[in-house]
This record gives sequence, structure tokens and C-alpha cells, in this order.
Amino acid sequence: MSKAFTLIELLVVVAIIGILAAVGVTTFGGFQEKAKISATKANHKTVVKYFANIITLCSLGRSENGVIEYWSYPQCKLGKTHCNEQTDVAWFQVAFSNKFACQYKNAYNGNEPFAYSYPQRSNSPTPSVVGRMHISTAWPKENTVTIKTKWGNGTNEIMSDTISQN
Repeated sequence: MSKAFTLIELLVVVAIIGILAAVGVTTFGGFQEKAKISATKANHKTVVKYFANIITLCSLGRSENGVIEYWSYPQCKLGKTHCNEQTDVAWFQVAFSNKFACQYKNAYNGNEPFAYSYPQRSNSPTPSVVGRMHISTAWPKENTVTIKTKWGNGTNEIMSDTISQN
């Protein structure tokens, strides 16, 4: 009596492995997409909280030891400056857009930064690229910073926050 597998048994095993692999690949792809969306939304919330906190501290003249860190881009060199109640939102837009361009990457394309400083008083500061954040100001008309992040391909898949300097 022979102890070998038949051709049909081998083909059945290969077919089962192929089906399991196909199901696993599609499921894994869904998990990756959800992780990218979650990372993009979390980065947006972090940037908004940071802006709000620093703008408030500076307007009160209470930054930590009077020093605020900022970054140059694309060199990503750390610098330090002082802020006070006279520091305006245009300064925050540039300094912190660079900070988050250096520190966070686009979850959908790791070769590009997450945050971009967008031209002031632009008609459309909404990002066109998924996973990207645009930071803009309405200066000199208003003392506000607008932060918009595109987290999906749909028209409603954009997070937007506006922070005012009092």
C-alpha cells in the first residue's frame, strides 16, 4: 500500500489555501485603510489642540519660560523664539505648519509631510490630497487660523477647525 497523496487531494489543498489567502488579503486591506483614517484624524486633533493651547498661552503671555519652539522646513531644524500678547496668528501658521510638516507624515503617502502652510486668504484652503492638512489664516481681516484635513475621498470626508486669537 502506497503512502502518497493523490493529485486531486493536492489540488484541493492548494485551492483551499488560495481561498484563505484571498480572504485574508482583502480583510487586511480594510484594516490598513481604517488605520490610515484613524491616524489622519488623530493627527488633526493633536495639531488643533496644540494650536489652541499655544495661541492661548501666548496671548496671556504665559508660554513655558517665555519660549516657543518652531521648526524650519524642509531642513527640520528646531529654533526657539519668544511669544507674547503681540504675536499674531500669521506667525503661528508658518511656525507650526513647519513643525507638523517635520514631525508627522501623511498616513497615505509616507514620503510627504502631513501639514502644509496654505496661502493666506485663499479661496479654497481645503486639501485635494487624502491624508494632507492645510493650515491657513484669514489675516489681516480676522485673527484666526483654519485647519482642514482631508481623511477620505468623499466630499464630506474633511475635518475643519477654526481657532481665534482673542
